[in-house]
Amino acid sequence: MNIDNSTDHRRDPQFAAADPILSSQSQADVKSSIGMNRTFQDQQHQLDQIFVAPNGSDRNPGTIDQPLQTPQAAVNKLNGSGGVVELRGGTYTPNNMITIDQAHGGKADAPLIFQPYNGEKVTIDGSKLPKDTGGDFMLNGAQHVELKDLELKNGASGVAGWGAGFVQVSGNTVHDTNKAGIAFWAPKIGDSHDVSVTNNEVFRSDLRNQPRTSASTWDSGIVISRTNNAEVLNNHVHDTWDEGIADTLSNNVHIAGNKVQDLTPSTFIRTTRPIP
Repeated sequence: MNIDNSTDHRRDPQFAAADPILSSQSQADVKSSIGMNRTFQDQQHQLDQIFVAPNGSDRNPGTIDQPLQTPQAAVNKLNGSGGVVELRGGTYTPNNMITIDQAHGGKADAPLIFQPYNGEKVTIDGSKLPKDTGGDFMLNGAQHVELKDLELKNGASGVAGWGAGFVQVSGNTVHDTNKAGIAFWAPKIGDSHDVSVTNNEVFRSDLRNQPRTSASTWDSGIVISRTNNAEVLNNHVHDTWDEGIADTLSNNVHIAGNKVQDLTPSTFIRTTRPIP
């Protein structure tokens, strides 16, 4: 069964819960309506540029000829000033989550951007990471971060945001995660805010649920929880062991143009709203 969800489905605080509205509008027709689906290409020439390569060294300065070896070293080197982390092609297998906290994200005029250099294929393999918490990328209060065009696999999640804001996750392939593929949560409603999840493919998420026992938990390919102002647009979620897209206890969330199919449970899109 395939479902194309392409209706602007926003929060109405007078209700405690509601089902999404589904239609057959073309995915290509869905555009960002909250001003977040922008790019920083016009700014990139002004941003610091750090290069990382699997055969680099974290003792290097991070130039194209002398790249760093780990994405975490690039985060630490930029130290909250923003910049473009250019990942050279290959597979990175970190020993620890790539963690971006509030002090090490970007700024409104200088976001922190992770992207493949010159279209090279970049894989972050989280097979050495914990399977019960966090993700390949852990955004712990991080602000003004963009993750794009990466393959993220084998972690607890591909991207886990906790109290993060002004974050864009776009064009990534996320698969074989123990929990949700892409997830944003917060300790209280609104601590996560202004989140854009667009044009990603998520599959084989929540692998912990494969046995389907009475102890199985419910997660989703994409989770937006306790978040104010978010969009989930034009994603493809399939072949998961959980729900497709979950939007819980959040305000002003736009879910549209997503293709959700071939899930083990029958819940394709689930929403619950805060009770005013």
